[in-house]
Amino acid sequence: MNMSIKLKRLIFIVLALITTNCFAGLSDISAVMLPGTVQEHYGNPENKKPLSPQEAIESLEAFSIGYGSKKQGSNMVLLAASTSKFTDFGKFKSYAISVQFEAPLPTQKMRLNGYMVKPKKGKKYIVYPLASAYSEDRSLLGMLTPSNESDIKGNTISNIIDIPEGTKFLLLYTNPAYITFDIATGDSLPEEKITAGLASLGGAIGGLFNGVLFNSQVKRGKVGVAPVGIIEVMQFKP
Repeated sequence: MNMSIKLKRLIFIVLALITTNCFAGLSDISAVMLPGTVQEHYGNPENKKPLSPQEAIESLEAFSIGYGSKKQGSNMVLLAASTSKFTDFGKFKSYAISVQFEAPLPTQKMRLNGYMVKPKKGKKYIVYPLASAYSEDRSLLGMLTPSNESDIKGNTISNIIDIPEGTKFLLLYTNPAYITFDIATGDSLPEEKITAGLASLGGAIGGLFNGVLFNSQVKRGKVGVAPVGIIEVMQFKP
């Protein structure tokens, strides 16, 4: 790696840390620089045989996190073809990656942050973070939906979810229905198509994200919501 590339990566990490320091007090964070475009990271999922969510949680080597710790980057994972399993969730398919906690969690709220990623080339994008909770024996406790406390601020989508008691693993993924541009071409999708995807969240939640999203940088064509990216698991402290 030459000095120019190292310098660019260092600058990116510093800028990302400055951007996301609004969450100081929740945990320290780090950033991952992704080369290439979102298309390259997403790959060609139609040519891959997807796993079931149960197969994914059982086959993946879970990424261990110290929940509530302040170890830099300890709660951040990359959702991409190279690090995750292509998974069939019934109504949609997504890459998925699992994280495990040091011990089963009590019932509590948790924040899933999806961060903006700026690749070397191509469009900036933000991952829309979703999750399913599993017990210590990898039994499904529930597919988790964001609460009305969820929000989009600047370069981050923050989903607030209720964690069931006994959660030991989270399977992290996204719903490609929320993507704002065509994966193959990078062309923007019609707003009504994206609106339909966001509406599937339902009620006030879907309305919140649809309204905020289309008054943000996405509306101005500066960034797209995408099916791969960075997700961080954090404690929720209102």
